[in-house]
Amino acid sequence: MPELTKADYIRVGQYVFLKGKWRIHGGEYLEDRLYKVTKADAFSYNKAYVIKQGEQGNLDLKDDLSLYPEEYDTLYEIGVGMLGNGKLFIMLPSDKYYYYLEKQGIIGEVSTTTEIGGFTEEDIPPEEPKMLREYTVRDMRDKIKYTLVNPSYKDEKVVLKFTVNRVKLADPTEEEKALVEQNWNDYVANGILRILRYPREGV
Repeated sequence: MPELTKADYIRVGQYVFLKGKWRIHGGEYLEDRLYKVTKADAFSYNKAYVIKQGEQGNLDLKDDLSLYPEEYDTLYEIGVGMLGNGKLFIMLPSDKYYYYLEKQGIIGEVSTTTEIGGFTEEDIPPEEPKMLREYTVRDMRDKIKYTLVNPSYKDEKVVLKFTVNRVKLADPTEEEKALVEQNWNDYVANGILRILRYPREGV
């Protein structure tokens, strides 16, 4: 799911609540599940593309970029930055374009002349890939896809710069669950609990 945020990356000692139906495990959806974070470490990952004049290309975060974890107890928190004269559009589910710059919603097909909804280098600068954040888990219900568009009159090189935070998740104890429920609002306000929402159904 895409999110615009300048919050720090998830760290050990926090709790994560996956709100909504995120994935299939054992043939069933896991829905509205609380986890505690037992480990978190980050690495950088860059991918360069040359987009021809007036053209666009599609990228799959799973198949093309390998940005989905292989283990069930792992969450990838992915900060996305961009270097170059291009526009980045996000699809999730893979047949809908989401835009988060002005308001949440969807747009139709994109082209080199589409103005609304595309992220530029100014929106997601490469020096600090925090603002655009993606979250992926194994067996995620939908694939996240990007469309890179070249609005220029010449070929452009675009570099996507990822900061990937590998987060290990574990089930909290009953005592920990009760403590989180009792202090839910305070934990959210103080960053102890992170709520990650799957895109709403039927949008």
